[in-house]
Amino acid sequence: MRIAVDGEPLHDRPRFRDALVVFEELEKSAEASGRYLIFTCSCGIAEDGGWEGVEVEVSTSTITWRLEAEGESFHFVFERDLYVSEIEALRKCLAQEALPLQPLAVTFPAHFRREIQ
Repeated sequence: MRIAVDGEPLHDRPRFRDALVVFEELEKSAEASGRYLIFTCSCGIAEDGGWEGVEVEVSTSTITWRLEAEGESFHFVFERDLYVSEIEALRKCLAQEALPLQPLAVTFPAHFRREIQ
């Protein structure tokens, strides 16, 4: 699965080119603020790709992502209703097609914490 922000596919950016999305974490990120491992390395070991997690802030109308990758900071704001509906549409598509979405095993970073400090 590839994520687009404002119509631009993130995988077009060099930092995200080899990243895979951890769908379960993406789903959880729509429910509550915290840190989520939305991206991982294609091998499934997040640290191999330098992924430490995405700080997600959920409000009544928006979902905000903050993350750093290879020294570059990223800040994305999504309309919450659209975010949730896109995840639901993807969930239905995946159920119908039985498509693999992520590595069979995902290894979180050694010091991963769900809470944002």
